[in-house]
Amino acid sequence: MSFKSIFIDSDKTSNIYRNNLATEITNSVFINLDNWRNSPLQNVKIIKEALSNIGNQDGGIVIFSFGAKNNLLSGLIFKLIPKVKFVPTINGLGRYAPTGTKINIFLKIYLWVLASISSSVITQNSRDFDLIKHKKKYLAHGSGIPKSFLQNDWRKTISSKLRIGYVGRAEKTKGIYRFLEIAEIFPNIEFYIFSKLPTKVKSELQKTKPHNVTLAGFHTPMHIFKNIDAIIFPSTYGEGVARVILEALATNTFVITTAISGNLDLVNKFGINMKIVPVTASIEDYTIAVEDLLNLKNKDLLSILQANKNNCSKLSVQEIAKVYKLVRQDLIGN
Repeated sequence: MSFKSIFIDSDKTSNIYRNNLATEITNSVFINLDNWRNSPLQNVKIIKEALSNIGNQDGGIVIFSFGAKNNLLSGLIFKLIPKVKFVPTINGLGRYAPTGTKINIFLKIYLWVLASISSSVITQNSRDFDLIKHKKKYLAHGSGIPKSFLQNDWRKTISSKLRIGYVGRAEKTKGIYRFLEIAEIFPNIEFYIFSKLPTKVKSELQKTKPHNVTLAGFHTPMHIFKNIDAIIFPSTYGEGVARVILEALATNTFVITTAISGNLDLVNKFGINMKIVPVTASIEDYTIAVEDLLNLKNKDLLSILQANKNNCSKLSVQEIAKVYKLVRQDLIGN
């Protein structure tokens, strides 16, 4: 079977989002590659098989790619293949361009190479849009919130025992240690870390975490957001648009987070109501943010949550897919 576009990614946690996008724009398929470090030859084989019938296909094909390393390696391969239009989505620059830091020479070279091998580029926030220089670039905020999130009721109420979660990788730049500091200040609040912790990190946290923090392990988003009232996302990572933020907003979960570019876009462009603290926020800033949440009247909180969920319709997979459809149309037509 022939396709007009193929989505590729080597991050297995993103499967549902890539599948949703591929399904939504039609005549498209998602292929999950292996880790490039562990299976480079296997990935090349997967790519070759995916393109096996391209020689008989009129008009060419568009490859949509995600992740910094995957974008570069896949792009270099596709540059050699006629009829392929390669379009990376810039959503994995965080560890190379943290918010608030200057862009180093290696990142400038990476972005220049990526632009040189790409037919077009998609970014997930305004900052990344400005960073990369390409005559054909588009902005798509995230990978699209699944229908299942937006259709679920997700009723939330704040009880005397507030439940606050950390969701994501156990990395300093993602803010996990700042999360533990916040938990120590509020012993009457239940804090949960939802993360697939490496054995060494889990052992360390078991010894040092406050008593009111539960290492809840890795679960599906449906499980996580049915069991917490709010999330604190103290990231300095420089996300594209953080998936956990979109999931929280779509599930009536209150968000306390940093002023990284993707978050500011959600506030300024989509009217999302989050408690934003500076990227370099002190523990006092987070203390005030949590106290403000505790002081919200229940009806006011529910009003904020419902308005956020309504605004999330602008970030649904159907809306985000429109950008990818437009890119494909511009490159190979209908």
